[in-house]
Amino acid sequence: MVTFSIKQRDDKGQWNLLPLTRYSGKTLEQVFVELDGQEVVAEFNLDGNLCYFCGTEQWLERMKRKGAAVSFGYAIARLKDTRPDLLTEVLPVDIASEFGGEVEEVRLFNA
Repeated sequence: MVTFSIKQRDDKGQWNLLPLTRYSGKTLEQVFVELDGQEVVAEFNLDGNLCYFCGTEQWLERMKRKGAAVSFGYAIARLKDTRPDLLTEVLPVDIASEFGGEVEEVRLFNA
């Protein structure tokens, strides 16, 4: 199973989970392109192994100390070679928001 969440740093230096509702209906590739260059870090849990996709070079260097970390651009290029089906996966339309909640973690079905 593969799940992921995205964190963004706020003005006070605190990390907050981004609600994934803003990406509902987009492909994973579209999401990665949109996040590239932003002050964000996506945490992917690949069956218990953590990997970080980073929006900036600064965060890429910092997250490399915690483990496997790559840029969103590299992730797109790598997945095009190894698992292009994942890049076309569409994030589910979020029904949680209809009930006043937010989705902060998504499971990828083709993983």
